[in-house]
Amino acid sequence: MPLVTEYRLAELVHLPVQLPSTQLPVGAWLAVASVRVVDGQQLRFRFLQLSLLELETSDSADECGVTSSHLMNEAFPAGGLAAVLLIKDWVPSLEPWGQTVLDLVTVPVDLTMASKLVPPVTVVRGTDTVLTLSEPGVYSWVVLNNSTNRVGHVSVDGSAILDLAPLA
Repeated sequence: MPLVTEYRLAELVHLPVQLPSTQLPVGAWLAVASVRVVDGQQLRFRFLQLSLLELETSDSADECGVTSSHLMNEAFPAGGLAAVLLIKDWVPSLEPWGQTVLDLVTVPVDLTMASKLVPPVTVVRGTDTVLTLSEPGVYSWVVLNNSTNRVGHVSVDGSAILDLAPLA
C-alpha cells in the first residue's frame, strides 16, 4: 500500500529554493524563490542550506566588516556575512531586514573574528523544525550580502512544499 496516494500526491507541489553560485556585491540582495499562498493552502518549509563560497575584497580594507544594523530586529538579533531570509509580502525596493522576516539562515560571524573567516562555509537550517504557513500572501526567500566591504559568492539549496488541499 502506498504511503502517499496518487490523489494526495497531485495536491502537493514541491518547490525548489535554489540558487547556483552567484556573486553578491557589498550590501546587495536577490530573490531566490517566491510562492503565492491563497486561502485553503499551506506552505511547509523545512530545509535550506546556505554556502558562502568565497569573499573578495572590494577595497583595500584588511578587516571584513559587517553592517550591524542589518537583521537587528527583535525576531532575529544576530547578523552575519551572508543570510537567506524568508519574507512575507516582500517589497524588492525596500531593504529586506526591515520587512516581515519569518525565518533566517545566516553565516554566523563573531564580529571580532570576521577577518579570520575562511570560505567555503556552509550553514543548514535545522531540519527538525517545520515552518507551516497558511496565511495568504507571497512568501519569498531572499539572499543578501551583509558585509560592508567584501563581495560574496553564495549558493542556496533548499525546498518547500505547497499543499493545495491540506488534510484536516
